Amino acid sequence: NPLIGWAKDAISAECAREVQELAKVENGSHFSAVDVKAEQIEGFKIDDMALQIVEEAPMLWALLDSLLS
Repeated sequence: NPLIGWAKDAISAECAREVQELAKVENGSHFSAVDVKAEQIEGFKIDDMALQIVEEAPMLWALLDSLLS
């Protein structure tokens, strides 16, 4: 079905774009395991990361939610 193929391609492209945006250093989720400080590890909150994904990558979040539900 051409419509399903088009939708798959569009969603794949958007999810890839969102992952690329989330992976940028300026998004603040990068740190070096060699240079990591205890405060960085202690200050990490998975809820904060989830909120960032919801806000900055809603298509990816929806995909993950449907796959994990």
